[in-house]
Amino acid sequence: NGWDIEDDDEIIYEKAYWCIKSGNSTKAEYYLQVLLENNKNSKYETKYQMLLAYAYIESSAFQQAKKLYDICAEEWENTPELNYGYARCYEASNDLENAEKCYRKVLSYDDNYLDTYIRLSKIYDRIYNNTNDVKYRKTALEYISTHIEKNPNEYYGYYIRGSIYFEEYELDLAIEDFKKVKEYSNWWVAWARLGYCYELLGQYDRAIENLDKAIELFSARKEDKWVYFLKAKCYEKTGRYDQAIEVYKLLQTQIVPEDKIINFFIAMDFERMGQDKEALKYYKKTGKRYCERLPYIWLRKGKVYKAVEYFK
Repeated sequence: NGWDIEDDDEIIYEKAYWCIKSGNSTKAEYYLQVLLENNKNSKYETKYQMLLAYAYIESSAFQQAKKLYDICAEEWENTPELNYGYARCYEASNDLENAEKCYRKVLSYDDNYLDTYIRLSKIYDRIYNNTNDVKYRKTALEYISTHIEKNPNEYYGYYIRGSIYFEEYELDLAIEDFKKVKEYSNWWVAWARLGYCYELLGQYDRAIENLDKAIELFSARKEDKWVYFLKAKCYEKTGRYDQAIEVYKLLQTQIVPEDKIINFFIAMDFERMGQDKEALKYYKKTGKRYCERLPYIWLRKGKVYKAVEYFK
């Protein structure tokens, strides 16, 4: 089971803690359940319950976590651990008001506790997006900037601040922060976001360069297909339709083979190059819903009757 019978409780506790930190909350929960079974009504019981609650938080079992925090509340009331745990539970249930209050309490006990500044920044950014009140955006930037000041070598803070700037189209500031993410990590999202910034600025070759690096680094998932679409769009913006088609075909064969709409984009690029035969072949693959371009190709080829029948 990963530990010897001779291990004392503190060693098992430390193992559980590092399991959580390494992303293995399930194993941590097992260790802590063993500790709690062996330490019922002991002076260490709430200590183990608090860490188990945190393991539940990390595995998104927020209701189970809150039940344990309620049990430990009296003994741990004035601690960052309890208030942070409650804040995470409130945030998960979209109770932003109570989450914000608890996070602020956390900072009153420890002014650099875990990712509290990041989470406060995200809350205020969400409120800003809901209300469009610029004071909340200012507060979001203040919190994330404080996190960066206290953790200058930690990449995620730069990503969050860069994303806020990106949302407001302050692309020069966003680029500056995304470059910092690259400096402190090998996270593909930084290159993808930089590519997006350069695409919006019309710097298509620089966009493609960064998008290529993002594609090289990430594990291809359906959720990330936008990176390929953006790269293809950059080629289309510069008239390199053949290269855009190559990107779409790669996307089609490796990531989303069931997505028929990709055939539509390939067909459009063949049409732009004047290769109507290839365009028709791909339009036909899209299904009836996406075939609105067919009659226009037939008209250009002199097949008026066929086009008219299609419109009828």
